[in-house]
Amino acid sequence: SSSSAGEAPVALHPDEWRSFPVTDMQQLTADCLLLKLNLGAGKVSGLKPGQHVNVRLSDRRQGVSYSIERRYTPISDPQVKGALELLVKVYPDGKMGQAISNLLPSSSSLELQGPLGDLIYQGKGLFSIRNGKPEMIHHVVMLAAGSGITPMLQLLRSMIPEWRVGDGPLVTLVSCNRQEEQIIFREDLERLARDFGPKKFRLRLLLSQPTSSWQKRAQDTVPKFTGHLTELMLVEALVGTEEDSVPLVLSCGPEAFDEAVVRHLNQLGHPKDRQYVF
Repeated sequence: SSSSAGEAPVALHPDEWRSFPVTDMQQLTADCLLLKLNLGAGKVSGLKPGQHVNVRLSDRRQGVSYSIERRYTPISDPQVKGALELLVKVYPDGKMGQAISNLLPSSSSLELQGPLGDLIYQGKGLFSIRNGKPEMIHHVVMLAAGSGITPMLQLLRSMIPEWRVGDGPLVTLVSCNRQEEQIIFREDLERLARDFGPKKFRLRLLLSQPTSSWQKRAQDTVPKFTGHLTELMLVEALVGTEEDSVPLVLSCGPEAFDEAVVRHLNQLGHPKDRQYVF
């Protein structure tokens, strides 16, 4: 792979499938796995924050060869060398998640192709959206349903070092799930909210099917909501610090979720060039 002097060699290729060994697999929640892949010593994925990869798994079942392809956003910081982390949701009837959950780390590999995607975070608040010129964004609103949190985690990992020195945009993340135990990386997100809120990171947790214990407790620092994402919640999330700047809204979740977000945003008159669905 080509790389200019001083830059790490790139492991992936946008038009070629390349195989990488699975080195580790952890169960994050009841239906969510964290996979670690070996990219090769000193190599980076070649992704920019905001981009994703195609993942292909070839298998044989009952003597028949087949392959499954899905797109995933790695949650590891793209600058990390030698490794890549993928978050995989395992649906009861989902072919890819089921196949991956049957893999044995240290003797399995996945094929990857990338980078793909036309939203790129250049750093220090600069985003290039749909191949347009980089724009300075002061406030990013992230709306994530279930494992739709993955592209948001990747972006957050790139922003945290900037926040530490007072740079980077304000982020408001609304994490939407059915039940409390399905909230992926909840503790890490709540820690971020404690460390960097409210100037750089605000977290909202929304559950559609909570148990009775999901009521706000006095010690809660993170606002909790029940039901589905409403226009009112969106309006609240969109309120930033810089009056004159229009927030960039990023959405990722099941199709119905993304469609509802776009519908709400259009009703609110939010500009189309500040909306992006992963």
